[in-house]
Amino acid sequence: MVRNRAGSVSHAKMARSHREGVSFPSRDNQVVKEILLLVICLPVLMGASDPNGLTLREARRLRQEGRYEDAAQAYEAAFELELCDPVLRDALFELATCYQATGLWADAIKTYRVILDDPRLDGRGGQDWVAAQWGFAECLFWTGEYQAAYQAIRAMRGRYP
Repeated sequence: MVRNRAGSVSHAKMARSHREGVSFPSRDNQVVKEILLLVICLPVLMGASDPNGLTLREARRLRQEGRYEDAAQAYEAAFELELCDPVLRDALFELATCYQATGLWADAIKTYRVILDDPRLDGRGGQDWVAAQWGFAECLFWTGEYQAAYQAIRAMRGRYP
């Protein structure tokens, strides 16, 4: 593998190596995947993929202002934009909190369940998983499903670093 002066692999050499059947270590591939994901998702984060450039940002602004019903409608409109995975997961979590804040427990539970069933979270207990699990447990509690809420809280034990 040939590196340039800065120590990184030049694009031309990488392309030639790929054509010649030379593979790069999986760590390099993971870094490349993460960079590509960022490049693809960055315009969405900035609102550029939205024809009006405002839907997701508007939903977040409304949520921050405590206008949860309006924010929920804006999030639902944003989902029609086919958001990339990390942005979609964040937006789903934000939508679930809007439903929760307005007492739409069934909608919040359903949305939290979509997040928790995401195989990328895999129940590993990262911050996203714990936040979704906690919100899920709160909603179950407020609907009177105390045993299920208790089980949801127990599922968090030992899962957060």
